[in-house]
Amino acid sequence: MKNLFSFLIALFLCMGSQAQTTVPPVKLSPDSALQKFRNLYPQEKVFVQTDKETYLSGETIWMKIWCTLDGVPTFLSNILYVDLVNAEGKVVAKKMYKLDSLSSTQADLDLPAAISSGTYSINAYSLWMLNFPDFIFRKSIFIYGADYLNKKNTAAKPQLNCQFFPEAGNLLEGVNTRVAFLVTDQNGQPVNIKGSITDQSGKAIKEVQTQHNGMGLFEIEANTENKYKLNIPLANGASMDYALPVAEKEGINMRVENGNPNRLTALVFRAEKNKEAYNKIKLVAQMNGQMVASAELNFDEGLTALPIAKKNLPAGILQITAFREDGLPVAERIAFIANYNILQADIKTPVLSKQARGKNEFTVEFPSIKQPNIAIAVTDASIDTAMKVPENIVSSVLLSSDIKGYIHEPAYYFKDKSKERLDHLDLLMMTQGWRRFEWKKMINDQSVNLQYPVESSLVIRGLVKKSDRNAVVGEGHVSFIIKTEDSTTIMASAQLTDKGEFMLDGLSFQKKATFFYQGTNKKKESYIVDVDITPAYIDSLQKSFGIPSVNLDTAVIKAGAAGYAGFLFGKLKSIDTSNGEYLGNVTVKGVRKKRSPADSLNAAYASDIFKLGRSIDPSETGFATSIWQIIQRSVPGISVTGDMINPVVRFTRFQGLDALSENNSASYLNASGSGGDDFGTMMLERNGVTYFLNEMNVSMDVISTINVSDVALIKVYAAEGTALGASGPAIAIYTKKGAVTGKNIYDKKFSSIERTGYSLVKSFYAPLYTRAKQPEEALDSSETLYWNGNVKPGKDGKYPFRFYNNDFSKKVKVVIQGIGVNGELIYAEKVF
Repeated sequence: MKNLFSFLIALFLCMGSQAQTTVPPVKLSPDSALQKFRNLYPQEKVFVQTDKETYLSGETIWMKIWCTLDGVPTFLSNILYVDLVNAEGKVVAKKMYKLDSLSSTQADLDLPAAISSGTYSINAYSLWMLNFPDFIFRKSIFIYGADYLNKKNTAAKPQLNCQFFPEAGNLLEGVNTRVAFLVTDQNGQPVNIKGSITDQSGKAIKEVQTQHNGMGLFEIEANTENKYKLNIPLANGASMDYALPVAEKEGINMRVENGNPNRLTALVFRAEKNKEAYNKIKLVAQMNGQMVASAELNFDEGLTALPIAKKNLPAGILQITAFREDGLPVAERIAFIANYNILQADIKTPVLSKQARGKNEFTVEFPSIKQPNIAIAVTDASIDTAMKVPENIVSSVLLSSDIKGYIHEPAYYFKDKSKERLDHLDLLMMTQGWRRFEWKKMINDQSVNLQYPVESSLVIRGLVKKSDRNAVVGEGHVSFIIKTEDSTTIMASAQLTDKGEFMLDGLSFQKKATFFYQGTNKKKESYIVDVDITPAYIDSLQKSFGIPSVNLDTAVIKAGAAGYAGFLFGKLKSIDTSNGEYLGNVTVKGVRKKRSPADSLNAAYASDIFKLGRSIDPSETGFATSIWQIIQRSVPGISVTGDMINPVVRFTRFQGLDALSENNSASYLNASGSGGDDFGTMMLERNGVTYFLNEMNVSMDVISTINVSDVALIKVYAAEGTALGASGPAIAIYTKKGAVTGKNIYDKKFSSIERTGYSLVKSFYAPLYTRAKQPEEALDSSETLYWNGNVKPGKDGKYPFRFYNNDFSKKVKVVIQGIGVNGELIYAEKVF
């Protein structure tokens, strides 16, 4: 399977040429189509554990993210994205992380203090997963902002929506069919109802009611001459009617019996009209892209059922499809195979406190697995939240990641394996869609439209064209100078293909980096060429289709209202959005330091590490005929001698320079050189000094030609010059925007682009209380008391952790989730 990675890259690179070739469709058997889909389109899954379910503006969303493939940590992708999207599809926060050796990462998103209240979606995915957008990880959360206090409590007009799901697809005339239904409100939340099925005369023929979370089930033998409705009486005496689907005159229906713990049975039925066309039916059952059972059925011979033993099947969704003799899929049903085992954690409490700010010491042990990849969250269990049963790693990996759309309280279905819960889970299967692939496209050998590649590292790619026309440059290279935020300088080169394309891969940097690049035509090296850089996904991400699927605003905030509403009301009143950063219970305000003119120029012109060093505003130095006069007047420790047109510049002392430097680096350099430009080093230098013009390394004589009136900013670097890639001190000149110079060096120069790198992982801050609350101290009302997404075991193999209570908590909830190296699912939740 690991050879798949190189195959996928080759497949992605040749997609453009394949798209231009028309190949007649070739029919494949279902088993061949499945095998091809599994080999070409591996399905990664992502799960995100958050510290809680609702947030206040200014807080941090703490996360642990796992990425799996075929039930184990993925080897395919090494990069993972997480974004926060509002109901309009605007991306309000985004980050990119590098997966660790266990295909997981810690993550966090800081919520602005001024963020608007509303339901948001946390989306997490690899770039490869965007080729199958319905199956990226999504989690809806509600964020309460300061604006919620002024929100008018105008309840939306109640609205009921009802959907019908005949088992296996259609109602058939004369065939008794089970029909599942789902009732939701205007926010997408489930509603439990009682009602009746009526015929076209209005006569009630069957009483129905929901069984769980707005879902219900009834059986009906329909005919095409009648029209049926579900009538739901309302509290005000009125009622609502919802039309059932119209029965089909011909076709296949399938009934799945999944109540036996050892065996599942699929039975097929056919309508009378044109029944000969449906005499021979092939049933195919598959899980995770692998066929697990199949049978050739024949109505004339009485073969109308496929029993499937569950013993050796994996846990998860089983898809059963009925194919006509000509290969056309005519009926489909999904069922859940509950062969899962949740590994529990042995949680012990050597020290358990119920006191305000009391210290707690816990240990966790996993008897049946060694060193699992886990995360631990501890929250105040006395704070009621809107989401009673959130998603967990078991429900996500086995259920939600394979289902389109919203599932209400998915973790409910994995509390136990009681008959009632399994019946509810089967009802969920009947009301949800499963479409990781479309059989019609697969059996006709239609490929998936791949738009996103597998990512093993950060890359920069693009196209080089001749500047005077759109013709590509087929021979040459693109040179790069990469400057990262940690002052690392990397020089690299990418060769062009015969199509003018290039790719620089294997990159790894954090936060941001500036790429300076220049294209070269091998045949005519002095010619100017255009380098078009392909935008990076993370930098171009502004809008997303991953909007929240439901409205989670269920709290009514009023003074003196319910406990949670009162808690939120008090917290929201403490948020200051005017000039500060909200840190849980502390608002930190800073006094803005007044910028000098030189500081303002530095912010406007210099980028990243070029902001270091001493900034000089030429307009503040008085009349000068050359740049060298300005530098000599402004910076002690620099000697400028000889002809001012072509002087000798030396850095003799740095004490005065360091005192004025914004970096305050107390270094001493004895700069001396060859007396001329040194072309044997990485940088052009003279007398040990490196020169930059608009952040491009140039020779000193280029600087001498610049008119003083065109200079916007002068930068002088002592020890900081090494951060720019120089061997010693450096001087940088910035020309005013729009200024034109007369040197040929500008005819061909480096361009630059800024790229986002991997995000850094923050550490969760937890107070270490050594005494009870003092009168002058603020109340601690933190909901999250402890968070660790990278828990390490001690020498005894146990996982110890400690935390302190807030000022209100009477009980705490501990949630532990994780995955073993072999895909074992770990979930434990306990209230103390």
